[in-house]
Amino acid sequence: MLERLYATLRDSGAYVIISLSDVTFCDASGLAMLAGAHHQAAATGTILTHARPRPQPADLLRATRLHRVFISASSATGAQNTSPDIRSTAA
Repeated sequence: MLERLYATLRDSGAYVIISLSDVTFCDASGLAMLAGAHHQAAATGTILTHARPRPQPADLLRATRLHRVFISASSATGAQNTSPDIRSTAA
């Protein structure tokens, strides 16, 4: 899955939205994947936004202070409204 995510980041252009709406649980592996995706996106100049995190993943992001690193939106539509050129992908 990580390779697919990195390929999407490489091929996507300037903006990527990762929908977390179906993620009900996130652990250290999930955080590492999100952090790696953020690092990969930053290296290529891509803006990475995550949309609609459920309570447990959102709480974990806040507890680890990673919520300060990621751009977050309450919906994929809301994230797309930040720029008309955003492409969307589901993780």
